[in-house]
Amino acid sequence: MMIYVKVASRQAIGRPNTLSKLCMSGAVTLNVVYIFPLSGAFGYDTIIAKPFCLVRDLFYKTGLASLPGNDAEREMLWYIVRYAEFEQLIAPQIDRYIEGKSTKNPKQLVLWTDEIYEHIHELPKKSFRDPWFTARRYNIFCDVVWSYIAFRPSLVSELAGENKNIHPFLKDPKEIARIEEILRIFSTFREQIKTREPEGLKYFNSLPERWYGDLNVIYMATLYILVHRDITGTLSCDDPVVKLYLQTRNSLLYDVANDVRLTSEKQQEIKDDLSASLDNGLEKAIALKCPQLMKKPDQPIDMRQWRQSDQ
Repeated sequence: MMIYVKVASRQAIGRPNTLSKLCMSGAVTLNVVYIFPLSGAFGYDTIIAKPFCLVRDLFYKTGLASLPGNDAEREMLWYIVRYAEFEQLIAPQIDRYIEGKSTKNPKQLVLWTDEIYEHIHELPKKSFRDPWFTARRYNIFCDVVWSYIAFRPSLVSELAGENKNIHPFLKDPKEIARIEEILRIFSTFREQIKTREPEGLKYFNSLPERWYGDLNVIYMATLYILVHRDITGTLSCDDPVVKLYLQTRNSLLYDVANDVRLTSEKQQEIKDDLSASLDNGLEKAIALKCPQLMKKPDQPIDMRQWRQSDQ
């Protein structure tokens, strides 16, 4: 009870949408104090945590019902309650499943990624009344998009029985259409953020080893899209996605991976990711088909300049 009072007083007093924040505080308290520890000790979906889940879900639904339909705080409530459950309890289950370990209901894991996909559409929309959430929206958006891109390909491919090279995902036009849509939404919001919510951009850039996270999102999305087009014989040198992929890859390889703000281990991790077989195969395909596009930059490319141009 004391923990709830402390959280509620910090989150709700003097801030907009008081009832929603009181419900949010109750849901967060139940997650952190009871549901996450019990699920960690006895397994996800343990019956011991069920009563706490029922009360938490009541808090969550009441909080949603108290908010206007056009208030972006609905998405923050989802992120703090539902997405927190995904990060703490579901993501480890997906990792276990991808590693070939047993899980109770793998199709339920796919439904979680479907839910994330739906909220990727909603997070950039609407307006906030609360400046605390406004400052954190872009960071949260990057988080949510990255979770989908990181987990969905391997999860879909594992369900199809061939996870090694995620071929089922890469060959599926419906799955790639989703990635194309996510890339459009992400790229649009990424540009809008400079003038729409500059405080969110400032917050994002201030986080250690976070400022290049949006480049990772673009890199992986363009990689999947172009590998699919290479497989289906539709890869084109005039495709703007090819240019975006090469620009982002060069930025990560020649700029980010050599940035003095990163540890040597992190720099090497980025370089290793860019030398993975999927990336190497695509790079060779582009070099063979579009050699004119493969000239390496004379100077390191700093794609972070887009952040500074309007500030």
